Amino acid sequence: MPARRTRDFAELAMHLHRLDSVDDVAGAIVGEGSRILAGGAVSILLNHRHHLVPQAASHPALRAADRVQLELEQGPAIGLTAGCGAVHCPDLAASDEWPLWSPVAVAHGWRSWVTLPLQSRKQHLLGVLSFAHPRPHAISAEFGCYLRDFSIHAAIALDTTDTRHNLQRAIEAQTRVGHAVGVLMERFTLDADQAFAVLRRYSQDRNRKLRDVAGEVVHTHRLPR
Repeated sequence: MPARRTRDFAELAMHLHRLDSVDDVAGAIVGEGSRILAGGAVSILLNHRHHLVPQAASHPALRAADRVQLELEQGPAIGLTAGCGAVHCPDLAASDEWPLWSPVAVAHGWRSWVTLPLQSRKQHLLGVLSFAHPRPHAISAEFGCYLRDFSIHAAIALDTTDTRHNLQRAIEAQTRVGHAVGVLMERFTLDADQAFAVLRRYSQDRNRKLRDVAGEVVHTHRLPR
């Protein structure tokens, strides 16, 4: 089992590394997760400015159960954002931990439920990964350990993809600012420091991001009105 687990996760990591966007990575994670949880479903809620938002789900009924968690502000995912650890509920129908949400989840067809945190390398909460199954006691403690390992690889892939995109955006923004500085230097006979100071002043005075002001200058060859 350990050798098989290592091989499975190595193949998963290679597959996720080849994907370019958070959407693609999240979709691949829930797809692979639902494959290993035969008969079950998997979803991801991502942490956006301290609020969980739906990102991907392998089944509409799981997406609906997640949506109700967010509306009621009650459920396994809500507990994780409050600092709780992993949640493993063998039978939602027999649990009184979430009196408003559990009956809704059961009505959507879910009995077994596991929710795990997705943490960045800096231990920030990226989001939560949930596994649901229509049969009670379908997720054993041993299989829960497997899912925890799976969630670690999922978090690494999401964190790496997000970091790569942030770096790419930073490079693009820096390039745009450099082009805008060149436009202002040529048009107004400024040196580089003076041109950058003009961009920064326009950004501050108009409460706009520097990269957006620079983009307008590059596009129009004039300062924003």
